[in-house]
Formats: sequence, structure tokens, C-alpha cells
Amino acid sequence: KITKECDKNPALVNWRNLCSLQKEIVDLVSQMISAQLLLFREYNSLVNLSQLARNETMLKQALVDWEELLKKLNVERAWTDFNLCKDKLDDYKSCLKTKNPPTDQEIMQFLWLM
Repeated sequence: KITKECDKNPALVNWRNLCSLQKEIVDLVSQMISAQLLLFREYNSLVNLSQLARNETMLKQALVDWEELLKKLNVERAWTDFNLCKDKLDDYKSCLKTKNPPTDQEIMQFLWLM
């Protein structure tokens, strides 16, 4: 489903649908035995897609969940990624509030397929 949605012009992508699909992935990965090793990347993708989908509620919850996971893992590199992502979110905060579709530049900043 994700591949099908991504295989089109960015202006035609249903960002809300992609965000929902990524949330399903996060939910499935969280049930795995090795969840903690995989979830930090999945949360990063969910935050990025939430930004592009203009889903502020999902974005805030994903950040909270991601930060809680990082506190458990306590991996310096993961914290660096988290903080860089938060900095980008601050830079693009006004875009989230406008509800306009993401620009090509914003899409490049919030690549989600990691």
C-alpha cells in the first residue's frame, strides 16, 4: 500500500493515508520481540509523515512516544537524530499550521523511507 501511494507525483500523494499506514507499521513493530531496536526509526518516519500530512495530533504523540523509547534505549546517536528532527520541525512549524500541501523542499527535508 505504501509503495502504491508513493509511486506517483508528490503533488498527488495522499499524505494522510501514508501517515495512517506508517502508524499501522509502528503498531505492528511495537508487538515484536525486537521492537526497541526497530521502533526508533519507525517513530522517526511517523513524525516525518505526520508533518507532511499536517497531522499535528499524530505528530505530537509520535514525538512523545519516540522520546520515551529513547529514554529507555539511551543511545547517543538516536538522541542526535531525534534532536535534529525536532530542529527541522521547528523550522517548518508554520507549514504545519497552514494545512497547505507540502512543498518539494519540505518533502526532501522530511524523507520518511529510512
